[in-house]
Amino acid sequence: MKRKYIDLLNSLKVTASTLVFTIIFSGCAQPLPQREAVPDWPTYGGNLQQTNSHNSTITPPLEIFWELDIDIPITTAAVAGNGLIYVAAEQFFYALDPQDGEVVWFYEASAPIRTSATLFRLDKDGPGCLAFSQENSHLLCFNAESGELIWEYHEPQLNQQGFSNPIFAAGRLYFTYSRPEAFRSIHRLAALNAHTGEPVWDTQTQMAIHTPLFAFESILGGTPGGTSPRFISHDASDGATEWVAFPEDINFAGVYSNFGVIDFDIQAGPARLYTSNGADPVDLRALNPVSGETLWALSLNQDFPTTGYALTQNRDFNHLIVSNLRGLCSIVPETGLIRWQRDIETKDQKPLIWGEYIFVALRIAGSPLQAIHLGTGEIAWTSAPMNLSTPPIIAGDSLIVGSSSGILYALREAQ
Repeated sequence: MKRKYIDLLNSLKVTASTLVFTIIFSGCAQPLPQREAVPDWPTYGGNLQQTNSHNSTITPPLEIFWELDIDIPITTAAVAGNGLIYVAAEQFFYALDPQDGEVVWFYEASAPIRTSATLFRLDKDGPGCLAFSQENSHLLCFNAESGELIWEYHEPQLNQQGFSNPIFAAGRLYFTYSRPEAFRSIHRLAALNAHTGEPVWDTQTQMAIHTPLFAFESILGGTPGGTSPRFISHDASDGATEWVAFPEDINFAGVYSNFGVIDFDIQAGPARLYTSNGADPVDLRALNPVSGETLWALSLNQDFPTTGYALTQNRDFNHLIVSNLRGLCSIVPETGLIRWQRDIETKDQKPLIWGEYIFVALRIAGSPLQAIHLGTGEIAWTSAPMNLSTPPIIAGDSLIVGSSSGILYALREAQ
């Protein structure tokens, strides 16, 4: 079913606020009637550790269950929760019914939305909330069920620059951004009170402008490509730097924007943070997320930078999947041993693990979706051309993915 967003504007539009340089507030609206639950995919990467995987099962081939024609290229990954799916395209933000793609509420922002939203709940029994940032340095918080604006934060010194994907933990929203100072840009990490949008702390960082990780009450992230490579941990309570990792013994080209993934499967041993440098060659490392100590290192002997990670959890045999523009490899998380490698032309996106399959968008004509068997690396299925442009996510029993043609797809197992 295809629908053009233009027909929906007048009846579904949530009027944008015009205030700038201020924070505005309103109470959360009463929640709408309960919808059928959608297993949560509340933030970029699926969770604060960005494992990008789910242990439920699915078997390719997949078929299109519904499609929504927004008629604007979709460049940010969707999120799911509160019984809805949320996605942005340019300055338009949509809340959708997962069963048919119908628009539940709609918001037109004052600038393009280049990052994914994050979903959270301020109180255990309260309504769900969501936050996303606009390219003009506004971060907005909404009632996720009704679309009512709760508060709006603006950083006036940034002009048209934007924030990273925000993440939510312990009552706060965290994000990175770049502030121009003395003819250069200074990267900063900030925390807002998620109830009010008031700043809690703001500190200088070496992190890239990308979604940070969260673990052990710390905010973690890496430097951008083309810079001196480091991985940094900041105390989430006050922003203080806790440790900076990566020794000088390897030729690094910077930690690229897909920061890494954190392993919390305690059955498999102590927690680990997996990340890599840029290229020439790529050096993959497992770090202790508390101290930054290197636990193991692996040279992947490849000239292309890592573009994404996915990690299974709580399985008899876990897989760490590492992608770059020329393929995928499966690695034993505990030891760093390579299980298999597959040469394919993948896009600059995170892979998705769903059950026993990895789903990736291909960097070939038509940008189709491909399913690869997790255990063997063998290709299981390839879709028709779809012009895919976002990482896939899971919402209930559907795979949700956007295209440069302006179509959001929901795919399910073929009947």
